[in-house]
Amino acid sequence: MEQGDIQFVVNLIIYLKKTEISYRNQEKSRNLNKNKIMKAAKYFSLVCLLFFCFTLMDSCKKDNNSSPSLTAKINGKSWSALSYFAYKDNSGQINIVAEAADSTVLSVFFTYTGKKTYQQTATLSECHCYYSETTVPQPYESITGTLTVEDMGSSKISCSFNFTLSRLDQTIEVSDGHFTDLSISQR
Repeated sequence: MEQGDIQFVVNLIIYLKKTEISYRNQEKSRNLNKNKIMKAAKYFSLVCLLFFCFTLMDSCKKDNNSSPSLTAKINGKSWSALSYFAYKDNSGQINIVAEAADSTVLSVFFTYTGKKTYQQTATLSECHCYYSETTVPQPYESITGTLTVEDMGSSKISCSFNFTLSRLDQTIEVSDGHFTDLSISQR
């Protein structure tokens, strides 16, 4: 081979190496861009999911224009709800379910027929109350009690209540119960 041919082969090898390196860099760049796009898509999906969850949770929360409260005394000990869900179905039954920080749940159910006092006795059952503890699967169920609707608007309710509840051979008292300015949804 002549000197010129050798130089041509060397230049060709250098050119091919540069092309190969350039090709590898382009592939790395494409992979990096693809990874960036995939990460961005994952973050966007996560943000959308969180937004949806917060929107859903917010729709079940209280109205920010008022400050609803859900309080009672369970065997004389103060109980206060952190969250609640309240709705009225087509038959007029109002269901209020509230949960405290210790995960205990207080539920009140009655069929609304006007601002008045609803009663539960051995022979009359216009309202019901349940109290659940996380440590015991069976809830306390009311055996007697009263619930007084103090205010009822198109989307809010306030009431007071007192109940005696039992579970197996145990009895508890729910007293000084108040649900004030709760937002109620229609089902």
